[in-house]
Parts: sequence; structure tokens; C-alpha cells
Amino acid sequence: MPGLPEVVLAIGLGLLLLYRQESIPVPWPAAGLALALLLPVWRWRILLLPAAACAAFAWGAWQAQRISHETLPDAAVGQALVITGTIASLPEARGNGTRLLFAPEHMDGPLGSIDFRGLLQLSFDGPAPPELAYGQRWRLTARLQRPQAATNPGGFDRSYALFWQGVRAVGAVQSVPEPVQLAGAGGHALLRWFQSLRQQVLQASNAALPRAEAGLVQALTVGVQNQLPPDLWQRFVRAGTAHLMVISGSHITLVAGLVFLLAKWLWSAVPPLVRRYPAAPPAAAVMVLSAWGYGLMAGMELATLRAVIMVTVLAGALVLQRELRLFHSLALAAGVIFILQPGAVAEPGFWLSFTAVGLIFWLLVGRVGRAGLWRSLLGYQVLIALGLVPVLALLFGQVPLLSPLANLVAIPVVEGVATPLALLGALASLSGLELAGRGLFHLTSLAFQPLLWFLEQLDRLPWGTLAVGSPSVWMLLALLVGLLLLFLPAAWPGRSLGLLTFLPLLLPAAAVLPPGQARLTVLDAGMDTAVVLQTRHHSLFFHSSPRARPSGATLHLVVQPFMHHAGIRRLDAVVLSAAARAPLDAASLLPRQYPAPQLWSATAALPGAPARPCRAGQHWTWDGVIFVFLAPMAGERDPCVLAAYGPGWQALLGGPLSGGAADRLVSRFGGNLRSNALVSAGGGSGLGQLAEAAAPDYLVAAGGRRGGAEKPAGDDGPPALAPARTGALAFHLGGRTAASLSLQRPARHYWLHQGPVPGRGS
Repeated sequence: MPGLPEVVLAIGLGLLLLYRQESIPVPWPAAGLALALLLPVWRWRILLLPAAACAAFAWGAWQAQRISHETLPDAAVGQALVITGTIASLPEARGNGTRLLFAPEHMDGPLGSIDFRGLLQLSFDGPAPPELAYGQRWRLTARLQRPQAATNPGGFDRSYALFWQGVRAVGAVQSVPEPVQLAGAGGHALLRWFQSLRQQVLQASNAALPRAEAGLVQALTVGVQNQLPPDLWQRFVRAGTAHLMVISGSHITLVAGLVFLLAKWLWSAVPPLVRRYPAAPPAAAVMVLSAWGYGLMAGMELATLRAVIMVTVLAGALVLQRELRLFHSLALAAGVIFILQPGAVAEPGFWLSFTAVGLIFWLLVGRVGRAGLWRSLLGYQVLIALGLVPVLALLFGQVPLLSPLANLVAIPVVEGVATPLALLGALASLSGLELAGRGLFHLTSLAFQPLLWFLEQLDRLPWGTLAVGSPSVWMLLALLVGLLLLFLPAAWPGRSLGLLTFLPLLLPAAAVLPPGQARLTVLDAGMDTAVVLQTRHHSLFFHSSPRARPSGATLHLVVQPFMHHAGIRRLDAVVLSAAARAPLDAASLLPRQYPAPQLWSATAALPGAPARPCRAGQHWTWDGVIFVFLAPMAGERDPCVLAAYGPGWQALLGGPLSGGAADRLVSRFGGNLRSNALVSAGGGSGLGQLAEAAAPDYLVAAGGRRGGAEKPAGDDGPPALAPARTGALAFHLGGRTAASLSLQRPARHYWLHQGPVPGRGS
């Protein structure tokens, strides 16, 4: 009869099949097939596997149907709605705003009451009421939209996670009229208590430390990472140590193990108790309570829930004096998660957590040879890093090459020093020992400083992270075969041959462009304009933002995932087109793993990085492609306009142009502006004039809010394609045709609201 791991694997395959569906299927046929397969299972036990897969498919489809029934009515989209409800999450400070989940009780719109009970994700753009807390009831005014994902190669589909959270609308809270707190409280009393404890730790750490250092403490104690600066978080990611900055299984296991040993010692210290009752059962019970308590304090993310379940299984084995079967406990945890959260099967955190733990278990059962302590530790880190390569390549398009060395240093510091200090500081703060809590939080910060310096030195190495692009099926299969060889028993000959299957990762991820040709990708970056232009051996990032003070979010969340997906291992130039209306720290906008790119800016000087102001006439050549700035002239404050051209083609990239800026550009260059592709930041009144002079084959109005495609006034040419509607736009410039376009249209998935997608000629 198939064992528990095989059955759980079948359940996972059933849920993965559901993930691939364009619309939510009716669950009853799959449920009926599962029952039919179960009837003869007593004779053909192998039928248990397809029965489990069908049952999982039906269960996931039923849950998805239940969630999808709550859809924001068309009449409510974009309208100012008065909403009464309960805060359903811990408020998270993000940049200059605050984000939270909100469970509506009643909604009123311009046409009356609206029947909607799905969760809302609301943002306060600017100062939020300081007293916001989980479980409070509020009346506020907000404009709502249905969740919609940015569609970029290699990008993370946030809308999938929102769907399985039950979030069916997102919106911004208006400051007028002001939100009003109401009497009463919502949510479960136990959850309110745990969330209040989390908020107390947040407040205590923010009072004791600067924002970034407090973010380190909060990540280890209450599982909140939003206060970690993007560049610091990326430093952990590129070193392969980001798992240490979330409350993962190792943290739960550490706390549970310490509590078990302490409880067992205290019990054994009382002779009458230990003579009458063994110490293991009560210590195991306390261990389970501590694991669940810590998990709830951490928000019970996937990795946390897995660890809590496995600790509970371990406690049961101790009490019942049964042998603990590691892979069965791992499979049981996966099965419980599949039942509670069917959408977890497609979450990156699920695959990273379970793959890493599975590799560790494989090593623990003695499948590799034994050596000295440090050699064994480094060997284990290398094998775990190699085992995670297929998952990291498939999910993120990059592999941290130095993760074994980084983890060898980081794990003892974070789990042996920083985490205990941070937890003791949180406990002291919750116990009213404010001074002790502050001291322990400061010690936690001090413990991190040598580690952060070490990771920064690794981050400076240009070969620390390898962009491998999106691996093909044959490459993944080869990697899996290689891993099977590497993880064979130590006495097995030829295990090292498995390393040969990793060599294809070193090959270029995309076809090499001929000289004189280029690839231009306009990414869906919301309000920002984000363009990546590649020649044969060089890459350029062109950025424009309507925000007064752009942040590094566009780069970290949109551009870098695309570059990893495309296998771009070098960034040679960055153009910041629109002048920011506030001092801009360029260092936060530039990726550290792409060293020393040439920086051009509409602003004459940028703190944090050496920059040159872009001025008309400046030019350079890459691989047969000529780049030249057309604007601004000296003394003008117009956005940067960059022309790139090769044999038979030309492309224009520009920031948001005013009517006057467009007039100046047209009067200077006239017919020389004619282009095959024109990409301009949306929102400028001069786009129509520039488009008329350039007469492009393809016109892209990048940036701007999601909505219909823009069509410049007076332009009889093609409509302006908007990446917010079409997804990422990829142009091949040069070759047989001067310019060809391919769209990465939004995929039709059941968790997305479907609507028309405009294209050329729409």
C-alpha cells in the first residue's frame, strides 16, 4: 500500500493541476471520480494515489469557488465607498504609508448599499491613525479596485497570494472624511491577544532602535519584514541567507527545543514529581504550547506552520514512545497545509521550506560520508545549496553561489546569538521590563553588525550571484538526475559526476543578439516607467517615476526579477529620466550585484552615487548600436530623452514631456525623430506632439494607473500600448524587420478577474 509520503505527493499533484486551470472547475466530477477509485482500493491499493489526487483537486476547486463568490461589483469599482468593518491583520508600515487587511461589515456607495464580504487590502497613503490595531472597528472612505497582477517575465504574481488569503479588493483610504474608530471589537479574542502582543513588540523595538535595526529585531521575533530596507533585504537574498530573516522552522525548533530542555530540567528538579511521573510527557506538552504560541506570534506563515506541525508530531512520538519517522512527519505537515491552504502548493515559500528540510533530513539519515565537524558542516551547506539550485532557478532565475559560506557564518550568529537575544528582549518588553528590553534589543543589533559587514563584502563580489534565466524542462531534468547522483550513499562510486549536470547553468540564458540589433523590454511597473534595453554584450535600465521621491521598489520588485529571468548578468548604464521633486538617494535605486554602472540623471547631482547629468549631444556606442541624448539642453529642466539606433531602426525613450518640452524637441530634430518604437512615460501633455513627429510603428505610454490604453490627441497612428493593460512589451529591433513586438499578455488564471486586453489595432 502506498505510504504517507506518496499519498501527500499525489495530493500535491492534484492541487498543481488545479493551479494550471484558466477558470475554476466544478468540483463534483473530480469528487465523484475519487469516490469511484476508492471503492476497489482494498484490492488494488495503488488506486489510492489517483483517488487522493482527484480528492485534492475537488477540495481545492470547492475552496476556490467559495472565495470567488465574493467579487467586487462593477458599480463599486473606483467609487468612493463608505466602509464599516474590522481590521483583520497587523497594520504594516510601508514607506510613507500603512497597509492592512480589512473585513467589511457594511459598504455604502453612490447608488446605495453594496453586498460584499470579501477581505479588503487597504493602504493609507501618508500618516495613518496611530492607534490602528488588529480587531478594531472603523468607518472609513476608500476607493476600491479588483486585485490585478503586474505581468512581467520572472515577476511574482501577488494576486495569487491575495486570492487565497480571501482578499477580493484593494484600495486607498481617503483622508477626507477622516476615518472614525467605532465601539466594539471583531475577530477571535485569542487572535486579538496575540496580535496585541505582536504590536507591543513592534512599538518597543521601534522606540529602542532606528528603523532598519528595529526591522531586524521584528523579523526574528514577530515575523514582520516590512521595515527592512529593500537593499538590506536584497543583501540577505543574494547571499542565500534570507531564510534566516523570517521565522522559519529552525527558529521554531530552536525555541521549542530550549523550552523542552528547560521544562524537563525543572520537572526533574522536583523528586516527588519525577518519581511519580516521567518528565518527558509534561515537557513535550510545554514544548508544543511554546511552538504554537511562537507560531501565532509570528503570524503563522507557511514555514512556521510546517515547523509547528512537525514539533507537535515529535511531541506525540515522545509521549507515545514511538519512533519518529522524519519524512513521514514532513509529509504529514505538507498534507495538513494542503488541507488548510490549498493554494500553498504554488507558493515559493512552500517549495523552499519543504525542499530545504527534506534535504537536511536526507543528510541526517547518513546518506553522505562523515568527516570532521567543520568539514561536515561546510559539506552539508554545499549539498543543501546544490539541492536548492533547481528550485531557485525555476522560481527566481538566480542562484547565490556563495550561500554555503554565507550560511556557515550567518547561521551561528543569527540562530545562536541574535535570535535568543531578540526573543529575550521581546519577553522583557512584554513583561514591563522596558529598560532590559531596550538593552537586549541593542545587543541584538550589535550581534548583527559583523554579519552585515561580512555579507556586504560578499555582496561586492561580481560573481556572488549567478543569473541563470528561466531554465528549460531538459535542464531541470538534468539537474534532478545530477542531484540523485550527488545524494547517493557515500560509498557509491561516481557521485561527483552529478556536478556535470550543473554546467549548462553557465551558458547564456537568452539568444545572443547580432551586432547592430537590440532587445527592448518595457515592464509593467505600475506608476513608474521601467525599460531594459539589451545589445549583444551590454544592458541599460531606463527609469522614470511621477513620485516626488522614487524608491528602490521598482528595481527590486520588477526590474531585477526580470533581469534574473532573462539571464542578464551585467548592467552597464542607468538613466533616471524625470527629475525628482525631493532629494533622491541613488544608491537605493541601484543593484549592488551589478557593479559600477554608468549613471545618467535629469538631476545634476545625486547623493549616494556618482552621476552625470544627461545633456543633448552626449553619445556612445555599444555593439554597433548608437545611443545619443536628445534632451535636455544645458539650462533646461526637461526629462532625459534617449535615442538608440542601428542599421535600419531607431527607438526613442523619454520621460513625461510637457507641451513646451515636446515643442523644443520637435523644432530641433524634426524628421530625425522618426522611430520604429517610441516609449514615453505617461502623464505628459507633449506625448501627442512627439508621437506625431516620430510617427512610430509602436507607441508605448508607460507608467500611469491601470486602465485603458492611451491615445494621444490628434494622432491617427497606432494607439498607445499601456504595459499596465498588456503586460510586459518586448521589442526586437533590427534584423529582417526594423521592429517586431511580442506581448506577455496577462495569463488567464482562475484567480484573476478577466477583462479585455488591448493590443495593436484595438
